[in-house]
Amino acid sequence: MDAVDETVVPKILAPIKAYTGAVRVVDAGADEIYCGIRTPGLEDFELYRGASTEIPTYDEFHQITEYAHSHGVKVLVTINQPFILDSMEKTMVKHIRRCVEAGVDSFIIGDLGMLQLVKEVAGDVGLCASTYLSATNREAVRFLKRAGFSRVVLERHVPLEQISEITRDVDVEVEAFVHGSGCSNINVNCYFYHYKFPAMDQAYLGVDGIKFPCSLPYEVYDGGVNLGTYPILDAYTFCSLCKLPALIQSGVYGLKIEGRGINEEYQASTTKIYREALDLLRKGDEESYQRMLKNTKESFVPLPQTLPLTNLQELCCEQRRCYYTPRFHAPYKEKLAWQAWTKLQCKRLVVQP
Repeated sequence: MDAVDETVVPKILAPIKAYTGAVRVVDAGADEIYCGIRTPGLEDFELYRGASTEIPTYDEFHQITEYAHSHGVKVLVTINQPFILDSMEKTMVKHIRRCVEAGVDSFIIGDLGMLQLVKEVAGDVGLCASTYLSATNREAVRFLKRAGFSRVVLERHVPLEQISEITRDVDVEVEAFVHGSGCSNINVNCYFYHYKFPAMDQAYLGVDGIKFPCSLPYEVYDGGVNLGTYPILDAYTFCSLCKLPALIQSGVYGLKIEGRGINEEYQASTTKIYREALDLLRKGDEESYQRMLKNTKESFVPLPQTLPLTNLQELCCEQRRCYYTPRFHAPYKEKLAWQAWTKLQCKRLVVQP
């Protein structure tokens, strides 16, 4: 394998939720970092995220931008609130201005109304279309470019072949998700967060003490025949380490790691792994890359979770949770290896948060 031109190696975009985490992620090799910032007066008005996943103050955010910029790393801020009330305007204008004053490089925007407000207030700051705008094809990406976005985060369901078509045919920076928690839904089309399920303690997946309704087990029937009990709505953890050569060839600008709400150790360790893998591919060292894949699969704990599958090999490879494959959205249909099956049966081994 020949060395890869530095200009085509994708950037690594890593999540943060605190200054200490930003330092760790930047030092781990992130090219860009992204975060939310708590908006005074709208602390709880954030789609699918809570205040605990956001930078608590503008002063702390300013510290983050200073550290990141001193290391050549860009900082992006999410603005995913829908612009639905006139009474929000003054609050959001102040929020946008405070972010600009603190040194934000680009806004990740999930609402077209909010896009217009940012364009009026923020001037030359970069505009990135959030995955919440559900860009799944070339025409959607072209529309978002015409709307003023210079970068688009693709919906996580877009297959590799289509990503290559988009990057080839549309002159815009494209980000693709590569690692983190999955979703069986198209973004912004999930209403589970608005209902308290009685059986939440049965959910398979728990992250930092939070359990997700989409990972509840359901009895699955086909023509009246009970096929078993599965968390069928949960795409679960996804991993793209094996797909990095193809992602480089696809022409994407950035590889996005999911996990703003997860702890700093996960954010930094995941960033470090993708940095090392990309650097090996950039140098054309295929042998070392394959060796690193094997070691990582056997040793890396992908999420702080309650499901007792303890490394990437068990959690992703053996269950075929390999991202960017046709099987990605067919979770838990393959027979588990006996080790993983045994762990799942021994529920007493699960440490409850």
